[in-house]
Amino acid sequence: MKPSMWQPDSAKVRRGRRAYQTGQASEQVVARYYQEAGYRCLERRWCGRSGEIDLIMMREDQIVMVEVKSSDRIETALARVTLNKLSRVAAASLDFLVATQRPLNTNMRIDVAVVSTLGQVEVVENVTLH
Repeated sequence: MKPSMWQPDSAKVRRGRRAYQTGQASEQVVARYYQEAGYRCLERRWCGRSGEIDLIMMREDQIVMVEVKSSDRIETALARVTLNKLSRVAAASLDFLVATQRPLNTNMRIDVAVVSTLGQVEVVENVTLH
């Protein structure tokens, strides 16, 4: 009998599980941050044809698509936000508008929220693609 290639407790599986849990915890911290500022959460980890949006928040008539990153330091997390990732979030934002039958001229922006391992949150509002 051939040995199984799948090892349920391998280091890779543990790292993946830890990354998933860290991502969920960071998204929870960021959602709370926005809620304390008067936003309500429309979606978490919304998936469209073009990709995933970590958080979709709304206040009054504005929808905010939030990309969440976490790392030991704020600067490290910010450095991990790529132009390619932001382009996918922008495309997924349009998917969201279409899927929810909102007009394409909806008041909307993309924010990047980063969380340090100490729970510090920093938000860069209305990022632009260059």
